[in-house]
Amino acid sequence: MADLPQTLAQLVGAVMNSTAANPVPRQTLSDALDALDQLNTDPAAAECLREQIAQAKNTGQVHINYMPIYLLQVCLPADAKGGAGND
Repeated sequence: MADLPQTLAQLVGAVMNSTAANPVPRQTLSDALDALDQLNTDPAAAECLREQIAQAKNTGQVHINYMPIYLLQVCLPADAKGGAGND
């Protein structure tokens, strides 16, 4: 299972260091897309990220592997465990 926070951090780093002569490596883009796809297709992957986020919040952290928690939450698929309209 891909570690989404780490994979996205690698993508952000690659984007920040990219230039016209040195674009973001295809493998980095592919890894990020695969990790995001896994969140949408594998409930265990989404639950793992939810647990990572909960643990980080419980310890007062605002990042996981340098990725802001709020950005990681946006990546989670909408379901019955949260979101608008689930009061």
